Amino acid sequence: MNPAPPKIYYVYLLKSCEKTWIYVGFASDLSRHLQEHSQYIGGAG
Repeated sequence: MNPAPPKIYYVYLLKSCEKTWIYVGFASDLSRHLQEHSQYIGGAG
């Protein structure tokens, strides 16, 4: 029996263009996670 392949995670940094903060996060589905960040930040303003 073969073990399950390791799950890949991505570590990312997001820097605000308007403020001086940097957000550090991680995700297994990077494109989906960045899309969620864009929707959250765009809707928060």
